[in-house]
Amino acid sequence: MNLIGEGAWSDIVKLKAAGVPLAPPKPTYISSTEDSVTIGLENTKDNGGSYILGYKIKRDAGDLSSPVDIEETDYDGASPQFTITGLTPGVKYRFRYFATNEFGDSEPSLTVTVAASTLPEPPIDIEVDWTLSSKTSLFIRWSEPLTHPDAPI
Repeated sequence: MNLIGEGAWSDIVKLKAAGVPLAPPKPTYISSTEDSVTIGLENTKDNGGSYILGYKIKRDAGDLSSPVDIEETDYDGASPQFTITGLTPGVKYRFRYFATNEFGDSEPSLTVTVAASTLPEPPIDIEVDWTLSSKTSLFIRWSEPLTHPDAPI
């Protein structure tokens, strides 16, 4: 508006007060085999003001010094757990989780590090050595399990 009067109306502009989602929680270890790792996944607590389109899992190459940037393209973006297969036995991998909305990817979750390995068998021949034990402590002996996992104990 000026001294002469009102001008024409401007075009309508739509704004969305939103941004990328917050990082989802750190993935959790569920299980592993000699060549796979299963992790548990939780949704982000804040979608950034825009509908979550999906989630992404990324891992490193298995050397703990490479970037965590290999995307697991078989992940459906919604399941609460996922099994990563084709890993090298006994090698540790780092995994991160991202939420995605129309504004982009969240910051990564905290990283979980897991080895592709079977769990060790429990110790065997467990016994208390009463000669070395006292009123306040027990001295326990055991033997190494007969079978070993793919990763060192």
